[in-house]
Amino acid sequence: MKVIAITVSALLLFGVAGKSQAATVDVTLSPFFTNVVGLNHIFNITILGNYHADGTEKLLGGALNLMFDQSILNVKSVTVNAPTDISGNTGSINNTNGLVDTIGFATFSGIPGGPFSFASIEFESIGFGQSLLQLSDSTDLVFAWANENAEAVAVNSVNGIVNVTPVPLPAGAWLFVSGLGSLFALKIQRKIRRRRFREGDIS
Repeated sequence: MKVIAITVSALLLFGVAGKSQAATVDVTLSPFFTNVVGLNHIFNITILGNYHADGTEKLLGGALNLMFDQSILNVKSVTVNAPTDISGNTGSINNTNGLVDTIGFATFSGIPGGPFSFASIEFESIGFGQSLLQLSDSTDLVFAWANENAEAVAVNSVNGIVNVTPVPLPAGAWLFVSGLGSLFALKIQRKIRRRRFREGDIS
């Protein structure tokens, strides 16, 4: 299947030389902003596409890279949602460098103009803070962004954000902590008074 995909990509690339790049595809993350409470929390984010054809030609393939903050997130798995009747790639996950390299698809059936689901990413929260999710066009020629007219398709990407916060203490716990603080302060005051009394200062 990979040989077929390479052949298709080569034909598309040869055809691109004499053609314009009128067709475009927008890629976004859904949800755009994700707030996660606590560590070791598993959640999913979907990469969505919107293909703007310059006619009736269908989209035949494409690939994206995803970058993230490896101190805050880990990627557990990737599922390609776009058609993969020629070939598909869930990408190479590198949680050490915060990168998923080349999530891609290639299809003979094609994707018509309009919105489509590109892939789903399963994350795990491992640290507190805010991580930018950066999408970029992959340079892998096997999954070149191209359509039935052998046109290269330009990619416009919008980044997403994941915010990981600590689990808040319940109201009862806050009252308990507050009570402990007051008790501790009272004990300190008593010790100071006793010391002053022993030193003869009873004011």
